Amino acid sequence: MFLLVAIIAQTVIADPVQNQDITHQTQLDQQIQLIDAEIWLLKAELAQKNGDIDEVKSHLQHLDSLYPNQTFPSQFVHRVEKIKRYLSLTAETRLPQDFTGYQFNPNRMLALLPMSGDYAEAGQTIYQAMMSELSAISPSFSLEVLDTNIYDSMLDVWDWVRLYQPSFIFGPLQKEHVLQLASLPIETPMLVFNETKLSNPYVKFLTPHSSQSLVNKLVDLMGSGVYRRVVVFTDDSRRSQTMLKQLKQTWKLNHDLDDEEIAQVFTDRQVNSHVDKALESVVHGQKFEVRMGWLQKVIQTPIHSVARARKDVDLIVSFLPYRLAMQVTPLLAFYRLNQISHYWIPSKLPTTDALTRSLPFWQGTTAILPSYYTEQLKRKSDKAESLSDLVGIFHALGTSAIKAVTRLSFDEPNWVQTELGILSLDAFGRLHLSPDLVWIDMGSLEKFEN
Repeated sequence: MFLLVAIIAQTVIADPVQNQDITHQTQLDQQIQLIDAEIWLLKAELAQKNGDIDEVKSHLQHLDSLYPNQTFPSQFVHRVEKIKRYLSLTAETRLPQDFTGYQFNPNRMLALLPMSGDYAEAGQTIYQAMMSELSAISPSFSLEVLDTNIYDSMLDVWDWVRLYQPSFIFGPLQKEHVLQLASLPIETPMLVFNETKLSNPYVKFLTPHSSQSLVNKLVDLMGSGVYRRVVVFTDDSRRSQTMLKQLKQTWKLNHDLDDEEIAQVFTDRQVNSHVDKALESVVHGQKFEVRMGWLQKVIQTPIHSVARARKDVDLIVSFLPYRLAMQVTPLLAFYRLNQISHYWIPSKLPTTDALTRSLPFWQGTTAILPSYYTEQLKRKSDKAESLSDLVGIFHALGTSAIKAVTRLSFDEPNWVQTELGILSLDAFGRLHLSPDLVWIDMGSLEKFEN
């Protein structure tokens, strides 16, 4: 007996270093597992913020594989439950069998707006304008408001919305909140104050500077002509790249073309700082210098050459800031391509004061601008623009929202005049604010009649 105890004791005490190594390795494995779990959890939370449901599911599966028995560390439990609740909400049916169309019901209206924080002034102005417009229609109308600024995400907002059970929703306003709508089970008609790719029969968008409305105006201006080549200049902004995609998609649908045919019509160039280089690459061809250099090397003789501008470019479209766009038409004249028209839609609207100061440097350009912005240009508001004009835009957005839902019929194409311009409903049920066509040339700015 004493011999057996001694042997066991000797076995346990014999290699303490080995036991320490095993313990250390176990702790190291656990730390690595925690790091991996944190990475997958962060990826899932980011995908949730971006409204990418498939990515959320994929990342959560990787997280589950690390803890097969769902025994997550305590610091992860709340975050995992929040993501799973998000997935359970998105799994719900978004379009009931009894859907009868987008309708305005004023019985229990709710506004989702930032009433505090950085966007408080915008949210409060929109809300006050809507209240004023509603009171003018009927004193009995009421509109509750929920401050979106006090919630971490639209998922948290939606918990409260489901409890309130509104009959109609105005908002949200901020881009990040609008993007998150894609992941929510929306079953209440909404009028949203920003743009996203969301396609939901319960949701319509009203924004003063809709890129799709501007592009639609451009396509109408281009008409049904056959273009050999349309050159599109963009910058690296998301709005510029979005308008390029919208132009190609709209032209493709309107003219029943395939992707290969669209590629033959549209040539796009990204402009970072110098329009002349981008334009030269188009009108002279990118391979001109290479070919000339190769020929000089072959014949071992210097060559004096004058590049001939291409003659197959029919139109220049620029989705650029004003400082770059104003260079396009003078450069076309330099290359003796005055016959090519230049259409400009700003990738970012300049202040009216900045554009007004730049007018003497513009030549023969057709600009497509939001109607409210054209009105500001007429007034040539200068220093007051930074405050009063911005407040004016949000006030106009609020009154236009009420006019949209109370005066428009959502059953067929029609239109109504609003403070933001003519608001119309197209055959696909989309809202559009008709922009203005403006001719800018040598210090003058003239609006075309629509």
